[in-house]
Amino acid sequence: MGSRQVPRHACLVRLLEFALIADGVSPGDVYKVLATSEGIDRAFRRLDQLKPYIVWWNDDAEAARILASGDVLMTSASAPAISAVNRTAHRNFGVQWTASLYEVQSWAIMKGSPNLRVATQYLYFAGTPAIQARLVGLSGDGGLAKGANDGLPPELAQMSPTTPANLNAAVRVDTGFWHDNLAKLRQRFESWLTH
Repeated sequence: MGSRQVPRHACLVRLLEFALIADGVSPGDVYKVLATSEGIDRAFRRLDQLKPYIVWWNDDAEAARILASGDVLMTSASAPAISAVNRTAHRNFGVQWTASLYEVQSWAIMKGSPNLRVATQYLYFAGTPAIQARLVGLSGDGGLAKGANDGLPPELAQMSPTTPANLNAAVRVDTGFWHDNLAKLRQRFESWLTH
């Protein structure tokens, strides 16, 4: 296994959560443990053990390409990146949903937008369950609209991040925790990288 140059914006969010899960912390307790100085120390101790085996990447697409190349046996990457490499490189990689991490992203229309009508039409279109269901097969993105996962073939349901089984097995990223702690933890992470 080789190493890669770690980007300055390395994804610290998720790294510490995964380190604690690898150290035996229950997924439901990750942020409770990470909120303590002992928990942060524990995460970095686990990272110390894993450091020689880590292959760094810049984005999810690169992570999926590294996996497809055989340079690594597993990686952390988004479901859409894995779906894309499955399609383009004719692979059959799966996704481990248990103790995976997720964030809900939203669309919004800015108040006073000059394109209010078109934006509203787009949100209506994009929020349609049938359209969202098609996205699972095309991009690996899961739909949040009620009914978006209904009737998906089993192989697509297995790859959709938002089927109840997959979503219930995952941990929601605590954006409040990261808002409050990112700066200090990034400093510690950058110091850890250089040692």
